[in-house]
Amino acid sequence: MKAMQPSVDDVFGASQKIGLTRTTFLVYILPPLVCLYVMGVLVQLKGTRFYRLALLPVLVWFSWRDSESVYTALWNAWDLMVNARGIGWNWPQGIVVPKPTFKTDSRVVFVFLSAARLALYALGFDASLQIMRRLSPDTFGSLDGGSLFDHTLPPLLELLRAVFVSSLTACMAYFAIQWSYQLIAIVCIILFQQRPSQWPPLFDAPWKSTSLTELWGRRWHQMMRELLVTLGIRPFGYLFGRLGGLFGAFLVSGVFHDIELRSFGRGGNFVAIVGFWVMNSVGVVLERLWTKQTGRRVGGVWGRIWTFGWLALWGVWVVDEWAKAGRFGALSLPGDMEPSVVLASVIRSIYVKVFLTLQ
Repeated sequence: MKAMQPSVDDVFGASQKIGLTRTTFLVYILPPLVCLYVMGVLVQLKGTRFYRLALLPVLVWFSWRDSESVYTALWNAWDLMVNARGIGWNWPQGIVVPKPTFKTDSRVVFVFLSAARLALYALGFDASLQIMRRLSPDTFGSLDGGSLFDHTLPPLLELLRAVFVSSLTACMAYFAIQWSYQLIAIVCIILFQQRPSQWPPLFDAPWKSTSLTELWGRRWHQMMRELLVTLGIRPFGYLFGRLGGLFGAFLVSGVFHDIELRSFGRGGNFVAIVGFWVMNSVGVVLERLWTKQTGRRVGGVWGRIWTFGWLALWGVWVVDEWAKAGRFGALSLPGDMEPSVVLASVIRSIYVKVFLTLQ
């Protein structure tokens, strides 16, 4: 009697999940990774358009006509798999790459700097997460989740708490993306001997943004730029003009973020999540109208108030969906490490010892 093989729904479905085993890895995880790598190789070789479209790995041997180019392609394919911005490639268009604060060509120095950043960003991520959990350990701080809004509080305090948690979530997302980026950079520098110049900064101080245009166009990470241009700006721009392209980019971004939340197995509110991104496109349009009417760009102190006020107005509903899905209770660093808790305990112990000594 044959054992029942797990189906795709068993592995990825929201109602039932099974653990990652050698069988599920070989059947469901490895094939798409292999296809992704094969595509990274073929896209660099001439005369492989048909094979790329068909994506049949059994036909890869056709590309083995030039051993030197194949060797280079095999090596570079690893870079294509993690290089979302296309640093060093000829396909990114209009991307803004932030300048590093400490520029170095030494791999050793770069790895040490990245390791220090990794530690700081991981600490910031965990600290943001721990604060949110302690604000409401029985609702949105738990695995069961719950709304940001507590109707037992006075309306103003309820709103301020929701906005505060939303701001912490933005910080947490920033720290999470940063520590992940630093970790991947360290691995690629050490194992694949990539150059530090291939790993420029991911963000450009987004807290300095004085307009939505500046935030999304330059200061926030640009990892999804090529994807949004291909799936959003170009088709929507072709159909509905320049404003249509702008709307399409934010719409596609919203759809991807909605899918990401639904992949958690709980939650998902298309209107709230996609609406946040669509309203950001509306905000950018309003900035353009302001510039057209006044001849002045949005900026300065009032521009910063406008930017983060607009983000808070629409972002709180997205974070509320995260909270209801139990994301804050489920998120953690690898190995369930809690460096901020450990650091706080050490500081508390030192403070107590010093205080007792002075008594």
